Amino acid sequence: RAAAFGMPAAAVDGQDPEAVREVTAAAVARMRAGGGPELVEARTYRFDAHHTFEHQVRLDYRPPEEVAEGRSRDPVDIQGARLDPAVRAEVDAAVEAELDAAVEFALAGPHPDPSTALDHLYASGLTARTGGG
Repeated sequence: RAAAFGMPAAAVDGQDPEAVREVTAAAVARMRAGGGPELVEARTYRFDAHHTFEHQVRLDYRPPEEVAEGRSRDPVDIQGARLDPAVRAEVDAAVEAELDAAVEFALAGPHPDPSTALDHLYASGLTARTGGG
């Protein structure tokens, strides 16, 4: 797609955080040096369904081997394997603590007023449209 716009492109294993960092850092450096826009295609694997309804309807649309291969390339595990085990344990504990605190904060908060569900849904002065735009 980048070629259609006359711009350079780079592809990278989007499951590997270090590879993504390297490719995007190079692209940013070229852009900041005046090289114009660049497309970075980070190829990833979607672990779960597109939406929750898909889980209810069909879970077996991908071969088990494909799912197992995709899960074996989890970016958290890939990057975690590069860390000293003690550092990894510290990071994991810190993340768990932050998540626990966020859940506690959310559960302690008041429920929103249902009458405000549509507030701020559209930009000021705009109304809902149907059909094409």
